[in-house]
Amino acid sequence: MALDASIPTQATLGDGLATIHRETRAAVNANAAAILAGTLPGMTNEIMAAAAQAIDAEGSVAINITMAGPPNNLVNLTGAYSGQFVILRLDEGEAGLLTVVHNALIIDLQEDLNFIMHAGDVLILLNKGGVPGISNGVWYEIHRQLYDAVLGLISPNGTRYRLFVDNFSALNVVTL
Repeated sequence: MALDASIPTQATLGDGLATIHRETRAAVNANAAAILAGTLPGMTNEIMAAAAQAIDAEGSVAINITMAGPPNNLVNLTGAYSGQFVILRLDEGEAGLLTVVHNALIIDLQEDLNFIMHAGDVLILLNKGGVPGISNGVWYEIHRQLYDAVLGLISPNGTRYRLFVDNFSALNVVTL
């Protein structure tokens, strides 16, 4: 479902606002579900070669990553422009792990720690200072989503937890 950037307008405020709100919310939910499923229109598929440490983000909004072999460390995204968002998703069928390496001058991650992505995990980054062909700028972490978790947490030692509410409205914590 596509978002309509032309609404709301001054003319549609008032009576039509509730409808616009519902339609926009439905579009946002559909896009979020498509990102997690790896089916967002325009999502590109990137196969990281063994020992490759960079992905070309030029023109990409969402990248579904599979890997040709270890080691699997992502240390840079190239072809960036300032203000660009990119959604990285490790393919759901991927058996290996991808370590996104923290470096405050290249990829600045939360808590200054590397993020070890498992199959289905999503990482959203924002670029500041990138100029295509001149500088890649710095990528800043905006959000991460652990696969199949309402809320995913990662402890400082790397232990992954999934938080969810069960059918009895109880909060559950499971170690992944």
